[in-house]
Amino acid sequence: MTAVFVPSTVKRFFAFLTDSAITNIMWLPVTVQLLGSWFQAQEIKVEWQWIVACSVLVFCYKWFFYYFLGGTVGKLLLGLRVVNKNDPDSGLGLLQSLLRVLAEKLSLFFGFAPQTLMFLRFDRTHLADWVAETRVVQFHERISPPSRRPFLAFILFLYFFASGFGSAYKTIRMTTFEEGAFVFHPGGPAEEICVDQSC
Repeated sequence: MTAVFVPSTVKRFFAFLTDSAITNIMWLPVTVQLLGSWFQAQEIKVEWQWIVACSVLVFCYKWFFYYFLGGTVGKLLLGLRVVNKNDPDSGLGLLQSLLRVLAEKLSLFFGFAPQTLMFLRFDRTHLADWVAETRVVQFHERISPPSRRPFLAFILFLYFFASGFGSAYKTIRMTTFEEGAFVFHPGGPAEEICVDQSC
């Protein structure tokens, strides 16, 4: 059996930054349309087809890389792998890799709160790992052994939960669907503004 070790938190952080840069590139069509709509008509608008297409692209990127290579580009570059919790030598199954990506999508509503739970455990697993029965590993020993950090986990969880849920709630309330596109109203939907101003 291949020896695996709990990964360095620093490596996981830089792997996350790398993957974020890659997924941001995949979201470029949406970003371009958002910026274009703002400069042309001073409104934040994007067609739903682009949102769906970019979402599917990002989803498939993570799913296929987990299934075929055992990690996203960021993890692979930093020498990390996502393995089966019970058998690190076997690759991730199709359903297992799918469940992990689906669980990670909770960040859409709760920010990075689910990931902060890893500081409660020595093996640094979090919600996505618990759902999919996976764990992130590296293949050489850490400089220092991992330790639990419950206070840090508590503070980070509260912060990301509140900010992530608040941002999601505000975005949903300020977004309307008009003529096949999502339109973001920074001041709230037009009908709400009209009522507040008694127009």
